[in-house]
Amino acid sequence: MLKKIICTHGGGRFGNQLLNYIHLAALGLEYPFLEIEQWELNKYLSLIDSKFIINNGQLTKLNKVQKSTGGDVLFTNIVSKIKTLSSRFGITIYHFYFYFKPNASSIIVGDDGCNIGFLQGDRHGNLILDDRFIKSSNKTVCLAGWEFRNWDLVSKWKNEISTHLKDIFIDQEQDKKNILGVHIRGTDFKLYQGGMLYLSDEKWRFVVSKFLEKHNNKVDLQIYLSDEEKEWGKFINNYNNAKVSVGSVGCSGDLFDAFSDLIKCKWIITTGSTFALMAAWIGCASVYSANDIIENDKINSVNVDDWRTHEYLKGNWM
Repeated sequence: MLKKIICTHGGGRFGNQLLNYIHLAALGLEYPFLEIEQWELNKYLSLIDSKFIINNGQLTKLNKVQKSTGGDVLFTNIVSKIKTLSSRFGITIYHFYFYFKPNASSIIVGDDGCNIGFLQGDRHGNLILDDRFIKSSNKTVCLAGWEFRNWDLVSKWKNEISTHLKDIFIDQEQDKKNILGVHIRGTDFKLYQGGMLYLSDEKWRFVVSKFLEKHNNKVDLQIYLSDEEKEWGKFINNYNNAKVSVGSVGCSGDLFDAFSDLIKCKWIITTGSTFALMAAWIGCASVYSANDIIENDKINSVNVDDWRTHEYLKGNWM
């Protein structure tokens, strides 16, 4: 029977790693004898006095990893690439070792462990982290990929996990402002999922104006953030209650500042960002699909239980 999971690689950036985290954490809370590692999370959140994200049914305290600033850009990029190659080599060796190790196994979920290249292991299109998986697995599982999930357990343990994460990102007591958060994807999303998650600045301004037609008297503050630099005056100059998050790309903060701002929001408008959806999940914000507002003139929130089946959200909440 399974005792330990080593999740070596999960693909994607911060939001995707948090999505993997909540499923692994829920599994560890449900089965407190499990020890669970999640290597990719360490790029963003460091573990305090443990190498396990959960052990003996207790969630390990996490710290934000602050990236160094300044220095030679070229040198920093070279070091980063060397670290990436070294990490991928180590992951490859780990999976090879656990594939042949007695009473252990290597499991790859999805396409070659999410773009890391070939990994030795038993392959699954998706994997449900349930009682059958626990009882049928070897003592140690080396896990890589995407879509290892148990949504029922995530729902069951949501309060414990979301409170644990919220304490990391919210340093002070929240004020009672009703905040609208607007998360704008960058131009790199023009080529992702047929470009349906990318909207022009003009369309984003239209989306916000339609939302405010219905909720303007309730919105105390609008806060904008993007994956790339913007001419923000076009968005905020017409409002006296709008600002840009310091964590937006090109501003003075970092992704944790942006994430914290979104967690504080009462409403979040997104085209389907795991980053925004994770913030909404932690902060219990109401989520609105920008695409719905454009195509159907619908100013209705999408229930959290429907994110996995919603046309525009499901690709980033699966």
